[in-house]
Amino acid sequence: MKNKELQTWRSKTLVEMQKELGDTYANFNKLKLDISIGKSKNVRELRRVRKTIAQLNTIAKSRSSKVKI
Repeated sequence: MKNKELQTWRSKTLVEMQKELGDTYANFNKLKLDISIGKSKNVRELRRVRKTIAQLNTIAKSRSSKVKI
């Protein structure tokens, strides 16, 4: 993931980040379905989306823990 993209995610609010995470989950499910039915063979894209979801979750959790304290 590029640092510029990570910085833009960190600058977003928690609500915007949750919306981005929901969109990414939808994209992940669509890709998973396409791969399972043989429509797409791009497994690397699935890995990239999974990595993006993990990074967004990490940023969101770190931000929410800062807010509670």
